[in-house]
Amino acid sequence: MNYNINRLKRIRIEKGISQTYMARRLGYKTPSGYANIESGKIKLTLETALMISEIIEVDFHVLFLTKTYTYCVQFFFKIYTPCKYSFKGN
Repeated sequence: MNYNINRLKRIRIEKGISQTYMARRLGYKTPSGYANIESGKIKLTLETALMISEIIEVDFHVLFLTKTYTYCVQFFFKIYTPCKYSFKGN
């Protein structure tokens, strides 16, 4: 799955969540397991991406989908909710 690594890391830090906490919640034995996700060293599965969005408490599409795709999904499903996080930059 392609995703914006910087967005994921930025939102996690804004929420005050550590990599150690994320690693534990995702079942990794060490924080480096989760750090490898944020660095792009390992591929992120859809299942793990959904778990991350649940742990961080941010909508999946905000964390992992591109701006264009997100707007298409929102239009198709008539989801017009304001979003705290912008898609500008990272």
